[in-house]
Amino acid sequence: MLAGLSAATALAGEETVHLTDAPAHDMVASRCVTCHSLDYITMNAPVLDRAGWEKTIRKMIDRFRRSDQ
Repeated sequence: MLAGLSAATALAGEETVHLTDAPAHDMVASRCVTCHSLDYITMNAPVLDRAGWEKTIRKMIDRFRRSDQ
């Protein structure tokens, strides 16, 4: 899933985040934006290593899991 978190911002002053086309792309694009924008990924990428991302994602899944799952 972490492979799908790599992102890049567009040029021309627009802060549009584009996720890398990876196996978890659709899930990340649809579920993460339920609570926050995708630029959360680029804002935290410099400070979180793989273990940090796994802990953060696990926290979000555990605390904010949709009731229909």
